[in-house]
Amino acid sequence: MPSTPPARRPLKTRDTAWARGLARWLVTRRVAPNHISLLSLVFAALGAIAMLLSLTMPPGVRAGLYLAAAACIQLRLLCNLRTRLGA
Repeated sequence: MPSTPPARRPLKTRDTAWARGLARWLVTRRVAPNHISLLSLVFAALGAIAMLLSLTMPPGVRAGLYLAAAACIQLRLLCNLRTRLGA
């Protein structure tokens, strides 16, 4: 019989202490997974808006918008990081 593949691809960041701590913190505050997914969409939209606004802004403002977009991308990735807690 073939073995079933893992549900998620392995990521080293899932097993870090800070990721597990963040997951525990979210669990203790009863944050629903759907809320985290919605927050991921918010960060994606904010990042897209920052990138679109940067097209018409002067260089100094454009740099700030690029940094904001980069931060939104990282926050979106953080929202999508699923951490395994030994249940």
